[in-house]
Amino acid sequence: MPKVVFYGHLTRFTGGDREAHVEARDVRETLQSLSSKYGEQLGSKLLGLNGNPGEFVRVFLNNKDVRLLGGADTLVSTTDTLIIVPALAGG
Repeated sequence: MPKVVFYGHLTRFTGGDREAHVEARDVRETLQSLSSKYGEQLGSKLLGLNGNPGEFVRVFLNNKDVRLLGGADTLVSTTDTLIIVPALAGG
């Protein structure tokens, strides 16, 4: 099971959990499993159209942006760490 680490305000939707482990083959399945585990409020932040990562989160697999690896279809293994960071904006 890959380890998932949550940063920022996302822990409001995980009951305070900063880490989780879920069964998944790829990034998309990981995000869907997290949505099932923690509910729609987190799911709406994590998942965008077609199960891709949402617009306002960045997902990193072993410190590499998944957008540069293969997106939601990037495979994950039991030794991987997925880091989910809410996008920051402001002026």
